This record gives sequence, structure tokens and C-alpha cells, in this order.
Amino acid sequence: SPTALLVASIRALTGIPYALEIAEACKAGDTAREIIGGDATGLGWMAAVVEQRHRSVDEALRQWGGWDIMELAAGLSPRGLAWSERPRITYLETDLTRMLSKKRNLVREMLTAKRKNLCWCCVDATLDADVRGAATLLEHGPIAVVNEGLLPYLSFDEQAAVARNVHHVLAEHDGVWITPDVMTRGQMEAMVREHPSMASVLAAVSRF
Repeated sequence: SPTALLVASIRALTGIPYALEIAEACKAGDTAREIIGGDATGLGWMAAVVEQRHRSVDEALRQWGGWDIMELAAGLSPRGLAWSERPRITYLETDLTRMLSKKRNLVREMLTAKRKNLCWCCVDATLDADVRGAATLLEHGPIAVVNEGLLPYLSFDEQAAVARNVHHVLAEHDGVWITPDVMTRGQMEAMVREHPSMASVLAAVSRF
């Protein structure tokens, strides 16, 4: 999707593992130029925010210390590639069918050997049966449910549905929900006042 490609192009400006490789493989820069009227290098300050969010989730996962991770709406996030380098971790990426197919093909082209602990499942995060069904694919015990960039893109009712679905998974499997997707409209408006170029970015990745 254009949103995933835009974020991938910004992520490529960071030091996040695999971010640059993914952005180059899917030509994310072309989409960024269409959306913001130029390349993502002008959004260097935004790259710092993206990297901070990404690494804060990684740190929360490290502190949690479990083995099973399920990412909702994984998109073009490189997190699964990085975490599946740890053989004891099972990382399940989920997304809508079209996006997931693109990501899976991309990863297969990037890796020289298949990783059995990096898995995929087609999931609509707003559907309880989808989310709970995906969770049953993880077998080691408690689950860390992760999402980054999903909630701002949804309506309030859709956000509530995702929260209920995650609650059901954690009630059945135990674990944690880790997400940095907490930003008020007031915070978004303040960001645009300080950085006017953010208006087009926020419009692309949220309901701003």
C-alpha cells in the first residue's frame, strides 16, 4: 500500500536493521516522492521519530522476554526479519492478503535460506476470528502482540475492535500488547504547526 511504502522510505533513513534493504527492494522512494512531492530525505527529523518508536517496541520485547511474537498489520516492517534471527523466537507476521503476499515474496527474495521461525498469516486485525485464529499458530506459551502504525489509520470503532480482539488473545494465551500507536489529534496538530511538511504524511498514514 502507499502508506506502507511511504513509511518504508522514511525508515530507510534510520539505522533499523533491514530497513534500507526492504525500501530498496520495493522501490519505496518512488511512492514517497508521489505523496510528499519529493524524496524522504527532507523528513530526516521524522526518521528520528520512526526509529525511536521502532526501538522502543524492540526494547519492550526484550524486557518481556518471551518467545512468541505476533505482529498485526506488519506491512513492510523489518522487525520480523530482525527478531527471527534468534532461533528460539517464533515471529508471526499478519496483514491483509495483498500486503502479506507482497511482504512474503520480498522476504523470500532477500533471504538466502528459509527461516522456519518466521511465519505469515492473513489477518484482518478488526476481526476477532482472524486474530484469535492466528494466535493458535504460536505454541510456546505467552504471546507478545505488537502493532506499530495501525491504530491511527483506523476509526474509533475499528480501534475498539482491535483492542477487544487483542484482549481475547491475551485472555486465552497470556502475554502482553506492545504498541506505540498513542497520539491525540491535538498532538498531531501541534506536529503540523511545527513541521508543515508533516500534513501530507499524516494524511497518508492516519485519519488526520
